[in-house]
Amino acid sequence: MNIWQTLPYVSTSVGLIAFIVAVIQGAYLARLWYRAKIIRSARPEDRLEAISATKEAFRVDIKNLPADRQADIACAEIAIRSRRELMIFCGAIAILIAAIVAPFTQQVENRTLVSSVTQRETTPDKILGSPAQIDALVKGAQRSVAAGDFDTARRLFREASDAGNAAASLALAASYDPIVLSRLDARDVDSDINQARRWYQVAKDRGAPDADRRLSTLANR
Repeated sequence: MNIWQTLPYVSTSVGLIAFIVAVIQGAYLARLWYRAKIIRSARPEDRLEAISATKEAFRVDIKNLPADRQADIACAEIAIRSRRELMIFCGAIAILIAAIVAPFTQQVENRTLVSSVTQRETTPDKILGSPAQIDALVKGAQRSVAAGDFDTARRLFREASDAGNAAASLALAASYDPIVLSRLDARDVDSDINQARRWYQVAKDRGAPDADRRLSTLANR
């Protein structure tokens, strides 16, 4: 698959950096291999000119050596450099793949978590009565925010907020807050000032220390 076909699936800064490194390294490797091919296939009278174009790769002085010997050394130097650059390229590809797969994996985990909570045939107090369960919901929501999946994050924050968790109420409000979304550069996420104010008020009533300040900030918009 052409590496450029992965670009639409890159959604994190780490993935973007890995993509850029992979593209640069791939282009440089192709250039090195092309140089080696030119040196090997050049006519004897043109070989010195081809070798001259790769002098920056040399770690030894070869100008007084016969042309054939210069060609062997040039190809050896290119091979050494190619191996090093290939390792960097493979590392960048591995990071790129991991960065692409991670958000999808996280979405599956979060949907499984939401499903496991909503499908239990028990009362809300029993479903969310354990601090560990509430903590799992909040952490799952935070991972969803990091992955850019705000729909799942809001569902998980809402589950934890319904159990009376003040921090979850504050985070749920923030997920609708246009100021917070702008700071996160979440341009594709819909904000809702009314929902933000509603849940900031809930968080304030539950004792969240920052809720009152955020309500005041929204009041000025």
